[in-house]
Amino acid sequence: MMENQSLNYLQSSQIRNTERIRDLAEVFTAEKEVKSMLDLLEPLPGKIDSRFLEPSCGNGNFLVEILKRKLKIIGSQFRGQVNYEFLNIIALSNIYAVDIDKNNIKEAHFRLKETIIDNYSKILNTISRSPSFDNVIESILRTNIIKGDMINGINKIKFTEYSSPRPNKILRRTYRLVDLLSGNQSSLWSDSPTPVAEYPIVNFWELCNDIE
Repeated sequence: MMENQSLNYLQSSQIRNTERIRDLAEVFTAEKEVKSMLDLLEPLPGKIDSRFLEPSCGNGNFLVEILKRKLKIIGSQFRGQVNYEFLNIIALSNIYAVDIDKNNIKEAHFRLKETIIDNYSKILNTISRSPSFDNVIESILRTNIIKGDMINGINKIKFTEYSSPRPNKILRRTYRLVDLLSGNQSSLWSDSPTPVAEYPIVNFWELCNDIE
């Protein structure tokens, strides 16, 4: 996406009106408040593999700030390009969100991907991203940041658990959210029920090959 197209997209999608507030109860949290609230949860927001679920994510204000904190830690810990990309995947794959509005989801996807790409350029400078890296990011966004109704449509929502049994490897299991929430309320994935789908362990750069 060209720079001017990106700017135009963000400008147009940030227009909010009274109709959206009335119909969607849409009131976004300002950056200052987002940071203050996440500060209360430290060190969790800065842990690379800490999991977060935002049930009404809007255009991603909380999601972006959580990702930025994870990326800051990655920037001080990674060992080489492959490890850097793997840690980025781990960080993103542990962020989940739902919103009832498809345009909010589209913008949240855009903002999260741009956050990763911008940080990549700052940390690795002139090193080009691996050929499959962007596609893997987009694949995870499609499974983790989704359109849904957390009040009336929870039975239709599915999330994929990404775990890493060993370095650079990813195991995926898909669950219905309603089944996850019926278990231990202290953690989304603790005491998980039987998954509706389970996939073979793959290298992280192969994730985009079989995610629809």
